[in-house]
Amino acid sequence: MQQTGSGDSFWPAFWMLMFWCTAMKLVKLMPHYRKHPVDIFYFPAHLLFSWFGTVVKLYAMCTCGNTFWATSAAANKQLEAAGKIDPLVIVGVLADGNGTVTPPNETVEGEKED
Repeated sequence: MQQTGSGDSFWPAFWMLMFWCTAMKLVKLMPHYRKHPVDIFYFPAHLLFSWFGTVVKLYAMCTCGNTFWATSAAANKQLEAAGKIDPLVIVGVLADGNGTVTPPNETVEGEKED
C-alpha cells in the first residue's frame, strides 16, 4: 500500500475528529440542556463516561474472537487434560450455590435428607 500525503497530518486530523465527536455529543444533549440548564455541569462526566464506553466497545470488538471454550464439557476436557481435575469427580457433582461442590451422596449443610 502506498502512503499518500505527509505523516504530519495525522494529529491535526485526529484532534479535529475528537472535537467533532465532542461537539456532536453536545448537540445531541442540547434539548435536555435547554430544559435543565444546570445539568451542563455534568457534561464533562458524560464525555468521560462515553469515551470510556467507546474504548470498552472497541476492545470487545477486537477481542470477540478470543474464546477458549463455550461449554462446560469442553472446559472439563481442558481441565482434565491439564491434570487439574479427576474425570470421575465430574460425573454427578452438585453445586451448592456457594461456589463449592458436593458429591451426590452427601448433603449440603442446612439441607434435609429425604
